[in-house]
Amino acid sequence: MLKYAKNLCLKISIDHHSQGLLLVLAVLFIISKAWWSLAGIFFYGIMHFQYGGSGTFQVPARANQQLATIGDLLYCLAGIGGMILIIGGLIVRVIEIIR
Repeated sequence: MLKYAKNLCLKISIDHHSQGLLLVLAVLFIISKAWWSLAGIFFYGIMHFQYGGSGTFQVPARANQQLATIGDLLYCLAGIGGMILIIGGLIVRVIEIIR
């Protein structure tokens, strides 16, 4: 199960060329007052910088050939929870605007 969590994190984490997307989304969420989505960016970012935040000469902390640990499961849960918060926060904000 730990191995699958690590593989999932590697797949759902954006690569280092797309890190600016997190900043753009954070600014968008601040402007639109989607506070839960902003919290989701934080939790997704924790996972992202462990698995996909590498640059040309960097290796992410967990995206190597080490064996999967319970930490990988926790990072995966943080990333998935962050994505749920992002989507849920946007839905809540849209509902608030419509009302």
